[in-house]
Amino acid sequence: MKKLIMLLCLIWIVLFSTLSFPAPYAPCTPVTIEGTIEEISWTPSQFAQGRPGSWGSARHDRTFPAHYKLKLVDSTTTPVNDRGGPPYCGHADRLQINHNEDDRYLQQGMRIKVTDYKSGGDEGGIWTSYATIEFIY
Repeated sequence: MKKLIMLLCLIWIVLFSTLSFPAPYAPCTPVTIEGTIEEISWTPSQFAQGRPGSWGSARHDRTFPAHYKLKLVDSTTTPVNDRGGPPYCGHADRLQINHNEDDRYLQQGMRIKVTDYKSGGDEGGIWTSYATIEFIY
């Protein structure tokens, strides 16, 4: 009986430990997001030292770019085109826009349209990109 329990425990460990391996986020369909900036904060670039034994980009030294974090209200999200793949994988009302300076390029109350916005990442961090930002008046 002890051997059977040990064998079942070993099988359980092997089966379920492989499910916990980290993986990159699934690629997402690019979208156009339009909305009014309700909250905004700027974060300078940050260096992160790699962690040996970690998975993905977390095991390498990396620098996260300076960026704005935005919370939008009255937002709409539209897929750029039907490229297949899953729908946008994020919160359409929360964006990360890479920008080198805190120069008030984006401000609270502005209505913006961000085209071709994409996000991705893995255990080491999240990265985003976009084609253009338009100011809606």
